[in-house]
This record gives sequence, structure tokens and C-alpha cells, in this order.
Amino acid sequence: MRAPIEVGISVTDVERAAAFYESALGFERISEAELPVERAILAGFGPVAFRMVRMQTNYGERIKLLEPAPKAQEADRTSILGQAGIAYLTFVVADIDAAMQRLVSAGVRFMSAGPIQTRPGTRLAFFRDSEGNALELVEYDDLAAYRPDLPRSPNG
Repeated sequence: MRAPIEVGISVTDVERAAAFYESALGFERISEAELPVERAILAGFGPVAFRMVRMQTNYGERIKLLEPAPKAQEADRTSILGQAGIAYLTFVVADIDAAMQRLVSAGVRFMSAGPIQTRPGTRLAFFRDSEGNALELVEYDDLAAYRPDLPRSPNG
């Protein structure tokens, strides 16, 4: 592979979703495109035209927010793992408490009262984006042990 992974997310309102990822999570809008139904069928998307907004984090990861026409059917979101094929994005943060506080200030509601320790040295919290898609914050006490492949920051 030549670049970090990009994840495509089907949304019902691409502008609302892009605004959420920009304001709440600090993504930058990189590009926009539209694909007519004929090209979408050839590409394997199915019989829908769509509008896409590509967003990027300051670390280089990208998401593609895709608004199909006609509108996509809403997924059952009662459980994160309750339906095969549903995915969620994970954001690794240095300070989960501060990240949660910043997101709550931006109007985000978390699915738990606070971070949950799932095992020693790992705390996480789930929330939903403007479309209802699950997103996860994770804090690792020892990020270098979890991801030794990552370059070390000047602060350790």
C-alpha cells in the first residue's frame, strides 16, 4: 500500500457530517466530488449517484463521507456490534478525560458516563457522530508498547 488507509462512510447529510468532523474532531476538508449513477454502477457502488467529501486528520488519516441519492437506508444502531458489517473509527488520544471534556463542550454525548477501563492501562469511551455512527476514543498508558511501530514523539 502507498498511503494510510481511507475509510468510506455512507451518510444521509454530507454537509452536516463534514461540519461535525471539522468542528468536533479537527478534521480538514480536503476535496469534494460527485459521481453520477452510471459511473457508480461501473465502480461497484451500486445504482446510486453520490456526493463525496474527503476529510483528513493532522496525522494523515482520511475518511470519505458519501451521501448517496437516493438517500441510504439507516442502519440499526442499537448496538455497536449488533449488526454484521457495521464499523467504527477509533481515535487514540493522549488524555481521554480532556478529549471527552472538549467533545462534550462541542455538544457530543457519550455512551457512558466516563472512560471505561477495559484492561490495565487502557481506557475507552464511545460516542456517536452527527449521523449516529459509533466513534471510539482510546487512551493507552503505554502507547509505545501498544504500537512500537510508531515513531516516538519528542516528549516520549
